[in-house]
Amino acid sequence: MTMKRQSLVFVVAAALAAPGCATIHWRGGAAPKAGTHTYRDKAHNAYQDAMNAMDAHDWKVALTRLRNVKDHFPYSKYAALAEVRIADALYGQDKFLEAADAYARFAKVRPGNPDAPYAAYRTGVAYMRQAPSTFFLFPPAYEKDLSDVRKAIAALQDFLDSYPGSKYRPKAKALLKTAQDRLIDHEMYVAHFYRRHRKWRGMAWRLEGVLKKYPGQGYDARAKVGLAEAYLHYDKPRVADARKLLGEVLEDHPSPSVEARAKALEKDLPAVKTAAATPAAKADAKAPATKAPAAQQAGTKAAAAKQAATKAAPKADGDADAKGADKAPSAPTAAAGAGGS
Repeated sequence: MTMKRQSLVFVVAAALAAPGCATIHWRGGAAPKAGTHTYRDKAHNAYQDAMNAMDAHDWKVALTRLRNVKDHFPYSKYAALAEVRIADALYGQDKFLEAADAYARFAKVRPGNPDAPYAAYRTGVAYMRQAPSTFFLFPPAYEKDLSDVRKAIAALQDFLDSYPGSKYRPKAKALLKTAQDRLIDHEMYVAHFYRRHRKWRGMAWRLEGVLKKYPGQGYDARAKVGLAEAYLHYDKPRVADARKLLGEVLEDHPSPSVEARAKALEKDLPAVKTAAATPAAKADAKAPATKAPAAQQAGTKAAAAKQAATKAAPKADGDADAKGADKAPSAPTAAAGAGGS
């Protein structure tokens, strides 16, 4: 019995000492097939090394390690994880356009991946970070090129449409409003530029766009007052449209400054309306006189005939002759009335 026990111990020890068996990773369920767990473990270890660098904000090292995971372990789940983390590493280096492209590509190529909503949301975030800064020492952001803000708006809107149940939805909505406000500020700035140069149609076009694309964003009152002013300065003033816009503004009780401007423009409405009618009045005055209607002409002739008959009739001594003279013009008058009818 002693020899048998010693032999059993020797066999077990030899098995444990065999290559690849000293450490076995059991990840739940059945054990991995021979020859496959090593690949998976290497991918996991490589990805974990990259994440350690990410946690230390060593973006360059992390980026190198993540690309290594993607290139050397393309058939592991860590390849997909590495792709979205590569975008994070680029973002960490302030390479926002490259990050936005990487996020967008991941969301497009892997729409079913659990990280797809995150990547779609971060696309908009990266574009917003690339947009002009609002730092107080720099010119206002709305005076600069806002093409990246437009891209951010498109990306965030696409995210909200595609992932209605995402946990990133509240943040995306808040960022979308920030982006839209910045774009509206730009449109209002351009409209004011047109106002200074008295380019009323250009001003109106910008403000109409604000009211159509971004209603309820807090700019309606200012945009409507500006649009009313532009309408009143057209070659043919749109007085009715201006009056309607100003009425809507005053009903909504805007800020004191906007309300004062709206009331000032409203006072000018009658003057503008009269001025608009002046050319037509002048045209009527210059038009050739038209002939009077036939009934009016007949009445005039009857009156003249009556006056002539009165002068020509002999002076009568009796009342009958006088009465007969008075009735003499009645026949032409009756005839004229029939002709007019």
